[in-house]
Amino acid sequence: TSRQASNASFLLNGEERSASTNHFTIGKIFDIQLKGISPEDQPTHIGLKTDVESLTDNISHLIGSYNEFIKAASEYSVSQNRSRQLVQEMNSIASLYGESLEATGINMQEDGTLAINELQLRHSARRSENINETFGYLKNFATNLLRKSDQVSLKPMDYVDKTIVAYK
Repeated sequence: TSRQASNASFLLNGEERSASTNHFTIGKIFDIQLKGISPEDQPTHIGLKTDVESLTDNISHLIGSYNEFIKAASEYSVSQNRSRQLVQEMNSIASLYGESLEATGINMQEDGTLAINELQLRHSARRSENINETFGYLKNFATNLLRKSDQVSLKPMDYVDKTIVAYK
């Protein structure tokens, strides 16, 4: 299904506006991305999150992505022996940060995934005098995960049980 391209149209405080894409800025403050059409009788409200809410949302997104990756790789561990190696390598990365993760409310599960204790995570964020110091390890954790996923995408055959024959 296709249709003619057009500008995004929306009402902002009752005033009709349009933008060439679904991604735009309001008043050089709010970065907005429209993701669907709202019913006319249900307005959308834009506001700010507290630092704690923003931090916990971002951490939840990181941990959720990690868990999805581990679950997807684990599904192939029965048929692809070497994918088990990938899961172990990812778990090793998480284990390096085990103490820091646990101190802020993120715990390793037996299946290799991570679970978030929302109350402990929020408490850690609220009582922290220096957020960068308390949660700085997460940047290194994310960087190591990204480095490993880049390595996998560059050499995916390292994690698959397939024989490759190259002829000269």
